[in-house]
Amino acid sequence: MTIAEYKELCKKDKLMIGQDVPPKGWNIELTEGQFDYLCNVLMEANDDSLIMGKGWDIQTFDNLVDNVCNAKETYLSKNVKGVPVR
Repeated sequence: MTIAEYKELCKKDKLMIGQDVPPKGWNIELTEGQFDYLCNVLMEANDDSLIMGKGWDIQTFDNLVDNVCNAKETYLSKNVKGVPVR
């Protein structure tokens, strides 16, 4: 095996381990109304006793709220259900 082949194998191993690959997540498309509903549901559920009663991690829930609050407006694709017809 040449050094170049060895280095290429090392690169592939790193990718397989996930060191160079960003973590996977979820990206959802919501209409303005759906986003408002989601925010309301999250705020109503944002009670530590309710979260812990469900066995949920408070920090994970707080991070969810932060991520929803930091959402950015974008154009929706044609696959989104509930888009008002113009």
